[in-house]
Amino acid sequence: MFSLKTTLSKFSTPLSNNSHQPFNFSGRFGRLSYIAWTMLLSISTIILDIYLSFKLFNIQIGENEAPTPPSLLEAFLLCVLFIFTLYTFFIFTIRRLHDLNRSGWFSILLLVPVIQIFLFCYLLLFNGSRQSNSYGEPRTTPTWEKVIALFSIICIPLLIVFCVYILHISPPNQPIIEFEGSKSVVSQHR
Repeated sequence: MFSLKTTLSKFSTPLSNNSHQPFNFSGRFGRLSYIAWTMLLSISTIILDIYLSFKLFNIQIGENEAPTPPSLLEAFLLCVLFIFTLYTFFIFTIRRLHDLNRSGWFSILLLVPVIQIFLFCYLLLFNGSRQSNSYGEPRTTPTWEKVIALFSIICIPLLIVFCVYILHISPPNQPIIEFEGSKSVVSQHR
């Protein structure tokens, strides 16, 4: 027999192992889990984005042909990738905020340009609740997440330093304007 009370109680009971499903809004992410899952999302998105961009604009490495306009399907796939990445990133951020015993609505602050820097610092630097909080029990970080997070913590600053170094030693690509009398001469600096 149908009972509204039993039906509602089924929806109000939490799912078992809900905190171990990373793509679910409920549950918590510690710092290392947040870093690891964000890094996995970033790397997979970059790889797919590069692949789709090459396919989208029909770019052939080593050829000097002009890129062709993208098809509607390829442009749609790139938009779907962007929306999926944004959605997933918000899920990870909400779970990290839950670990800090904050509402997931604070993740909207990621859309505010200057505030997002402070929010990222807060997410990465502050400890989460060690005990149970309003959003559940603390989630134990698996070893593979710790390894990926520590690898990211070491490699990202090195990558930033490397990119700054490359930009510093590479010559400027802008034309230099030299004046000879009343004529201006534009030459490429190489």
